[in-house]
Amino acid sequence: MAEATLQRKDENADYKDLMASNGAAKELIGFAKNRMQKFYNPKMYKPPPKRELTEEERITLNMGGTLAPTNPPAGIAGTGIGFVQIAEHTQTVKDAPAPPPPSVPAFKKKGEESGGVMGMMDMMVQDIDKEMTEAELEENDAQGDYEKLMGDSTEKRANDSKSVTDKQGAKANMEAELQANKEDKAASETELMATKQYIRDLHNDCDFLLEYYQVRKDARVGEIDAMQKAKAVLNGADYSLVQTGRFLSRAATKARCGPNTKVELSVGENAAGTPLFNDAGAITDAVCMGFSQSNVKRVKFCGPGTLTLSRMSCNKHDYKAHTIEHPGDAWTTNCEDLSVEGTVVDGFFGSMTVAC
Repeated sequence: MAEATLQRKDENADYKDLMASNGAAKELIGFAKNRMQKFYNPKMYKPPPKRELTEEERITLNMGGTLAPTNPPAGIAGTGIGFVQIAEHTQTVKDAPAPPPPSVPAFKKKGEESGGVMGMMDMMVQDIDKEMTEAELEENDAQGDYEKLMGDSTEKRANDSKSVTDKQGAKANMEAELQANKEDKAASETELMATKQYIRDLHNDCDFLLEYYQVRKDARVGEIDAMQKAKAVLNGADYSLVQTGRFLSRAATKARCGPNTKVELSVGENAAGTPLFNDAGAITDAVCMGFSQSNVKRVKFCGPGTLTLSRMSCNKHDYKAHTIEHPGDAWTTNCEDLSVEGTVVDGFFGSMTVAC
């Protein structure tokens, strides 16, 4: 747009220069033609308008002086044909000899010559008028095209500005929507992680129960049967008395382990993250102790002996058992803090035995 404006200014300056020079040329030709009419056709001569003399000029005339000739029109200045040249031409015409009688053909020829000069001047004026008319039409067309270009450019700039504003608004909306979607995604991922953790905890709690349901059921049936037989023995049944006596005899032979042997279980931590242990109870040599705990994290084993941990209840204690050996010559009152992660009791602690 800036280039078009500069080009239009240059074209307008050229147009003004052309019109000014052509106007000056027409004025000069008219001035010269009028001076020639004074000689060739006095009736067509138009004397210059009388001007009011200044006080200095009146004094000069009163004293018998003469005034300087009148200057040509202002447009003649700088055209190359000065007032002095026209005055000299006029003086030459005045000093020429008288024209021949009417019967001489040369007189007609002189008239024809003057008519040709006047015609040439008229043709020059017509050419100048034609050139000026064409220049004016071209100027009007160029000005119209320029105004149309400026109008189209203004409209396009307004449309582009509106388009940029609309796109910036759309971009801001999409960025806000993107931020909201990112926040929703982060919240969904957090919720998904919590859900997966909950599912994993459910599997830890329930998969073992489902897998060993029948085993636990059979063990429960055996325990019920043993309790019924023990009840029968207490009621005086003979067939149970012998078996119960044997059982009590075997139980009496079991010795308790030494005071240095003990087991502590941890199911949680304090605020500082230190495991909290609880005593598992009095330990009898090789006697199974049932727990059925699902949240045991660590086990502390003190003193000599062999610790056996199992996911199963006591009747299936040796199935999938984890054994920890503490030789008597290496362990006395020392305790070892053991993690159950990765062992068979990770997730569920069914029973344990200690062989002193």
